[in-house]
Amino acid sequence: MKKLIFFAIVSYLLFTSCTQHCADFNADILSWMPYKVNDTISLKKNNQIIKFVVTNTFINHTAKYNKSSMRKCGECDNDFGLYAGNASDFIYYESIDDHDITQLYFEITANGMFGNTYNGLKNKTLLSSITIDTVTYQDVLVLSGDAILPNNFWKVVLVKNKGVVAAYYGDSIMTVQKNMDRTTSVEDYNLTNVNNCK
Repeated sequence: MKKLIFFAIVSYLLFTSCTQHCADFNADILSWMPYKVNDTISLKKNNQIIKFVVTNTFINHTAKYNKSSMRKCGECDNDFGLYAGNASDFIYYESIDDHDITQLYFEITANGMFGNTYNGLKNKTLLSSITIDTVTYQDVLVLSGDAILPNNFWKVVLVKNKGVVAAYYGDSIMTVQKNMDRTTSVEDYNLTNVNNCK
């Protein structure tokens, strides 16, 4: 009987999951996207200014996942972003990170124009400063794709505590108007803690 109980316990331990806890969401990363609901984002392309009002900010954070002894199920993931505008004219911005931005998705639909980052911007460069349209920015993160595509955003420039300051679309550039320093926190985002592989 003791052997049967021992075998049952060992079998249970082998085939059930153990919980893997993930590190807390790195709130410092939000400094690259310091937006809050009801903020207005004004982008200028050529002489046209397009305005979007932020309607949703989100964080999807894996707090924990179950790791079976027989298979890997889940991992520590984060993504965060915003949605601004309405059903026909909008900006969608999502970042995938592992305590640092590793990939960016950026999409705009406005006045009949549509553009996105195709399969995401994965090449990143940190710069101490950059000058765009005679404005010099400090603490810069440039995310780009592998190629310049005519109908896609292929480069986006982020500035710490300002957010997106420029987006390159084909052979043109969209720049942000009236950008100011600001801070944001996890409380400004709709935080969802995910427990993968329940």
